[in-house]
Amino acid sequence: MTPVDRPLRVTWLGHGAERTGPPIYLLRILEGLRDRSDIEPSVVLLEGGPLLAAFESLAPTTVVEGPPLTATRRAAASVLSRTGADRRAQQLVAGSRSPTDRQRPPPDVVVVNTAGSIRALDALAAAPTHLITHVHELATGLDYWLDPAWRRRVLDESQELWVVADAVGEHLVSQYGVDPARLRIHRGVLPSDALSPPDPAVRTGRRADLGVGPDDVLVGASGTLDWRKAPDLFLEAAVRATALARATLHFAWAGGDPASQWGRWLTQQAAAVGLADRIHLVPEQDRPDRWFGALDLFLLPSREDAYPLVCLEAAAAGVPIVTFRSGGAPELLVDGGGVAVDHPDVEALAAAVASLADDRADRIRQGAAARVAAQRHTIAQAIPPLVADLHRVATT
Repeated sequence: MTPVDRPLRVTWLGHGAERTGPPIYLLRILEGLRDRSDIEPSVVLLEGGPLLAAFESLAPTTVVEGPPLTATRRAAASVLSRTGADRRAQQLVAGSRSPTDRQRPPPDVVVVNTAGSIRALDALAAAPTHLITHVHELATGLDYWLDPAWRRRVLDESQELWVVADAVGEHLVSQYGVDPARLRIHRGVLPSDALSPPDPAVRTGRRADLGVGPDDVLVGASGTLDWRKAPDLFLEAAVRATALARATLHFAWAGGDPASQWGRWLTQQAAAVGLADRIHLVPEQDRPDRWFGALDLFLLPSREDAYPLVCLEAAAAGVPIVTFRSGGAPELLVDGGGVAVDHPDVEALAAAVASLADDRADRIRQGAAARVAAQRHTIAQAIPPLVADLHRVATT
């Protein structure tokens, strides 16, 4: 039993402090806990990154010493795995880890923020009494990226498995035989001010910066340029939708590094198909949700995405979403807010983009529905059930 005369000590384990979905999600949870007296949070990260100062401002944060799992090392591990060198790939992502501060009182509950972050478990001074893994991954992350030994620890040692989408829970049950009674759902969370009205002047300025006219339709995407996020399908959809739509379409990808392999490929291919002036790579945004206010549509071409925060943020900006039924994003759209098509039907994806591009009234209706859906994902709504689950786990 956990003492009731002190706050519950909860340590979150994360893979890093980069600007990707799971670290941003965790920061928003920590923000929601800041003014609570019943939870004492701390964080252990396998890597640092641009968001490290934000973590440190919200909770005591330790970055585990050892070789960082940088994007370069991830890519190298991917190549090794794809060529059959699985043992070397595992060595590359494992590295050596040093224990965290042994003087800190042990946590009552440890929450692993993504299954892949289970690798930080051995950096704790002692095995946790209560362990929760919050799974943000689907097949690619669980079946392919995660070493089988670590995956087994996730499945065997976690008292509960939290999931960000029903699709994740269904995968755990069907692929690994997880008892549904062990699952709890905790979806993505928006910034505290995400639902404030967008500034029309900012919208106009950002569109003008890209050469997008007031009557043009700007279709956005966001995230790291990699195979899972599918910039190749983004380009194919752009080509097809441009041919189908009466409106003038522009496509912008935020967070895509033009110097990366995929960035160079996308730039070259856009020029090859005559869309060099219609496809734009936008730098990584400190506040992507503010940038989304410049869009007319949000396109998620991912081959797989558990419950992408970018869709939540676009929805909060009143932007309808077009995506595949290949992850958790369609769960956001159950009451409207966009269109989901079968994966990998790029022709249907492009047709949905073109249809919404040519029907402004429908875009407005779908955007309003998306904004209503986003209102279910505020910090204020997310924190109470999460805290209740932490206390329940700590006393069982």
